[in-house]
Amino acid sequence: MNNINRFFQKLVLFIGVLVFSQSCLNFEKKGSLNTCNIISNLYKLKKINSTINFGLDSVSSASIDYLKLKKINDTLFFTFLNTYNNTIYCYDYDTKKLKKLIPLSSNKKIKAYEIIAWDSIISYQYWDQKITLQNESGKILKEMIIPIENNKSGYCAQPSTISPIICRKDKFYLAGGIGTSEKANKLSHSVAQIDISFKKYNYKLNFPKIYSDYFFGGKHYNLNISYTYNDKDNIFVFSFPASHSLISTKDFITFKEHCAGSKHIQNIPEYSYIGEDKTYDYCTENGFYYSVLYDKYNNLYYRVCLLPSDVVLGYKSKRDLSIIILDSKFKIVGEQLLKNVKDFSIETISSVCVTPDGLLFQKENNITNDNLISFINYKIVKI
Repeated sequence: MNNINRFFQKLVLFIGVLVFSQSCLNFEKKGSLNTCNIISNLYKLKKINSTINFGLDSVSSASIDYLKLKKINDTLFFTFLNTYNNTIYCYDYDTKKLKKLIPLSSNKKIKAYEIIAWDSIISYQYWDQKITLQNESGKILKEMIIPIENNKSGYCAQPSTISPIICRKDKFYLAGGIGTSEKANKLSHSVAQIDISFKKYNYKLNFPKIYSDYFFGGKHYNLNISYTYNDKDNIFVFSFPASHSLISTKDFITFKEHCAGSKHIQNIPEYSYIGEDKTYDYCTENGFYYSVLYDKYNNLYYRVCLLPSDVVLGYKSKRDLSIIILDSKFKIVGEQLLKNVKDFSIETISSVCVTPDGLLFQKENNITNDNLISFINYKIVKI
């Protein structure tokens, strides 16, 4: 009888452990799971020894919040926004010489711009949600407000170098996120579509389903949406920080999802700091899909991923990067790990851009030599 009792005790214990283990497994899987397991290593990024440099004047800082490459007539221009004087600096990319300064008309800080032509320039003023069209001399031609959607809890414009103002025919686009610490819903949009007439706007593209299923702490994961435009195929491509997929659309009516997860990010768990504001810690401890960039010179896409790291006090971060390389059909054709400090500087990651020379990462600002913007160059090569 004692042996039978001991048998049943062990059986109950075994079942209890099994149930507990299964519940722990399910808990660990709660969140954004990466199911992207097919990778072909056809391409890699090769670091070029020489840097690419642009000279600065005495009123410009090497800390760039917003830059764009723009081809006008037959000249490619490297442009950036000097936020101290609301001026666009335009360099001939080939010669690296400063060619033009364009003052933006605003008594408040400008966040972003798009140069349609020299006499037609769009700019965005963050604190007033104001979008403006002006000419080269600074005369305002049109303006309108793009308000925060849904009574200040929905779409909020967040333009940046990796989420720029993009023009297409008679419309332009302003990406953003949701300015609320809640799960996404059907009113949670990621971009505003504005008629070039400045008479009409509407909000487009809902968040992926994963955002309505789970909560990722709001703030960083809700706001830092990146997108790019492939003018060859007329496709917009969106990257959401907590989603392992990219979303593409031509018309904002039909959409396609493309598996584009990093092999270094298996899961982004649901936010666990209930009742605490530890969004920075949570964001640092977990993977973060930072940006998507289109390389028109090689017809490829790059998805930049911030990899999980220990939380660092102060302003210095030690996060590494992974660059996922995708072909024009959104097949993963390579992934490359870049080490912070050694291969790039996390402090200047906001100015990453694609050029004819390759993928550029700005070098960390040198306080003893602040008269240059310097970039490390990574060139795409076939393996």
